Amino acid sequence: MVFLWVTITSLTDEIISNARKTMGKLVDNIISLKIDEIETYEFPQNQLFGLEIINDNALFYLIIRFAHDNKNFICMNPGAFNRISSKGKF
Repeated sequence: MVFLWVTITSLTDEIISNARKTMGKLVDNIISLKIDEIETYEFPQNQLFGLEIINDNALFYLIIRFAHDNKNFICMNPGAFNRISSKGKF
């Protein structure tokens, strides 16, 4: 699974339009859902797609690929983080 997360707050129609255009350059298929629809939605397998979620005036864009033969899940935050941990450097 590939997972990229972008969050935008303080939404305007222009911000939403620009975000959709940018996502469209990355993936061919963009799925737009409400937050409560995610649990029951049948996502495509083995295909890279974009997921757009607007919830509480925040826009979430995710790039996802669910592999039918891999149950691992990786989530990455686009924000800064401490690159030195107790396990060493990243």
